[in-house]
Amino acid sequence: MDETFSADPYTFLARLRQHGPVARVRTSNGTPVHLVLRYAEATHVLGDHALYRKDLDVLRDRMQELAPAGATPHALPSAVRVLLNQDQPDHTRIRGLVAPTFTPRRLDVVQPRIHAFTEQLLDSIDTSSDVDLLAAVAEPLPIMVVSELLGVPPSDRAQFGAWTGDFVQAKDPALAWDAGDAMGDYLHDLIDRKRAANGDDLLTDLIRAADSGDRLSTEELVSLAFVLILAGHETTVHLLTGTILALLRHPEALAECVADPNLIPAAIEETLRWDPPLHTATYRYAAHDTTLGGTNIHAGDLVFVSIAASNRDPLRYPDPDQFDLHREDKRALSFGHGIHYCLGAALARLEGRIALAELLRRWPDMHLTCPPGELQYEHMLLQRALVRLPVRLHPPRSAAS
Repeated sequence: MDETFSADPYTFLARLRQHGPVARVRTSNGTPVHLVLRYAEATHVLGDHALYRKDLDVLRDRMQELAPAGATPHALPSAVRVLLNQDQPDHTRIRGLVAPTFTPRRLDVVQPRIHAFTEQLLDSIDTSSDVDLLAAVAEPLPIMVVSELLGVPPSDRAQFGAWTGDFVQAKDPALAWDAGDAMGDYLHDLIDRKRAANGDDLLTDLIRAADSGDRLSTEELVSLAFVLILAGHETTVHLLTGTILALLRHPEALAECVADPNLIPAAIEETLRWDPPLHTATYRYAAHDTTLGGTNIHAGDLVFVSIAASNRDPLRYPDPDQFDLHREDKRALSFGHGIHYCLGAALARLEGRIALAELLRRWPDMHLTCPPGELQYEHMLLQRALVRLPVRLHPPRSAAS
C-alpha cells in the first residue's frame, strides 16, 4: 500500500478481492494488517464493536513511538482520545452528549452561512486562467463552516485550516505533531473563553453538556472539538473534489446535473460509493481469535476495512465500477456503519449540495485542464486526497444559445 496504491487503488483492490473477502497486506511502513474487501464482511466488522475493538492504550503507545524528540504531550490525547477511537461504554456516553447538538435546527441555521461562504469564495475566483478548485473552494469552505459551527473567531480560521492540513497529511511527523499540539493548546484556551462568554454555538453546547454533572472531562471536550474540526474539514474537502471530478469525468452526468440541479444529491451519493473520501476505516483490533471470510484472525491482529473495495463489491452492486447517476441503490459505507456512523454526514452532504449547485450554475462548461490519469493524489492510508483539481471555467451560456 504505497504511492502506486494511492495513484490507482481500485485496480489493486479488485485484484485482491478476487482471492477472497479478506487479504493479508502490509502498509507502507511495514505494518501487517487484515484488509476487509467485501461489503458483507465489512458491515460485520464495523457493526461488531465487541469483537473488533479500538484499543486506546495500544494506539497511544504507537503514536508515542512516532512522536518527534522533545514533543510536548498535548497533541497526543487530543489526537487519540476521540469518538472515532473509542468503544463502549465511553463511546455511548460521549456520543449521547454530542448527538443532540447536530439537530436539523442547527443545520437550518448554518445553511444560509454555507450559501454566503460559497458565494464569497466563488466571487473571488479569477476566471481568466486555470483554477485549482481544491485550493479555491474545496479546502476553505469546510473550515469556514465548521469554524462557524464551533464559534471560532473569523480571524483564527485560516490558522485552523493550516493546522488541519499539516496534521492530517503528516508528511513531516514533527510538523504534524506541532500542528496537533498547537491546535490542542488553542482549543484549551478557546474553551475557557467560551465558558465565560456563554454564547450560542456548538462548542458552547458541548461545554454546557460537559459541565452538567462532570460528564465530560476537559481532555474529552478538547478531543471532541479536535475530531469535529478534522472530520468536518477533511472529509468534506475530498467529498467536494471527488464529486466535481466524477462529474467532469462523466460529461453526460454533468450535463444532466446542469439541466436539473435536483440530481446533484444523486451525484453526491454515487460519488460516496464510487470514489469515497474515506478509503479505509480507522483501525480495529481483534479482541480474540476468530474467523472472518474464511481467514483466521488472531487476538490482537489489526483489522482494516477497505471502504473503497467494499463500495465496489460486485456481490453488492451491479456494475460497481461504473459511475451511474441513476443507480437505484447507492447506499454505501462511506460514512461508516453501526455505532461509529459519522455524526456530521448530513452537514457534509449539505455543503456538497450547496457548493456544487452554485458551481454548476455559474460555470456549466467547466472542464479539466489535464487528463484524469495525470492527476496526483496524496499518499495517505485512510483518505483519497487530490493534490490539485485544475479546471478551466467558462462563463454561463447566453440565453440565445
